[in-house]
Amino acid sequence: MRNRGATWVAVLCSAALLAACAAGGGGRPPLPETSEGVRAFAELEVPESAGDLDIAAAYTDRGTARYQGSFTTGHVDAMAFCGAEGMTVVRHPETDVPEDTRERLGIEDDGVTGYVVCAGARPDAPRLRREVVVVYAPGTVRVYFRAEERPPGT
Repeated sequence: MRNRGATWVAVLCSAALLAACAAGGGGRPPLPETSEGVRAFAELEVPESAGDLDIAAAYTDRGTARYQGSFTTGHVDAMAFCGAEGMTVVRHPETDVPEDTRERLGIEDDGVTGYVVCAGARPDAPRLRREVVVVYAPGTVRVYFRAEERPPGT
């Protein structure tokens, strides 16, 4: 007959290990879901004028870090965020953001009157890819962003 105490210890240790892995990506510390975290990770400066700020940070199934989020702001601050060092800016007069871009960045805006796409690696970290989409709709400018480390060799 098995020792019940040993079984409970094994269960508790397994639960603690799973919780640590889920919280920090394999025992890694949680990523700060703040504008400061975005700046430190991606060298993208969330403007002080940002409203309705939403930031998510997590480790991918490959063990790399990813930041993703959105905020509202004015045109000048949106373009300053989008035009960070190392980013290429492409303006789109079309009003329909491609579906794959919508899915990847979580874009839900309807009534788009135009959008701008900016993308590029962080200058001092070429494996860190950044993508920003500025969406213009009547009366609003919403910025969507994603920054993700690529595994070595990709």
